[in-house]
Amino acid sequence: AEVAFADVAQDFLSLCEAYVLPSLKGQDQPDLVIISLADRATPFGVANPDATQFFEAFTLSDGSCMWEAF
Repeated sequence: AEVAFADVAQDFLSLCEAYVLPSLKGQDQPDLVIISLADRATPFGVANPDATQFFEAFTLSDGSCMWEAF
């Protein structure tokens, strides 16, 4: 079954808050984090026309993830 963005939209913020923020604790934080979700494993930088991928960007500020429109 094809995955629609609406099916995973809320997962991006959850991943940022539950995974990204804790993994950066005690380190210098980047200004921007990009999270990608795909319906299959795809090597980084390799085009796969059969894969469905979604990307979202977040600014990290005061211990929070703030969504950034591309």
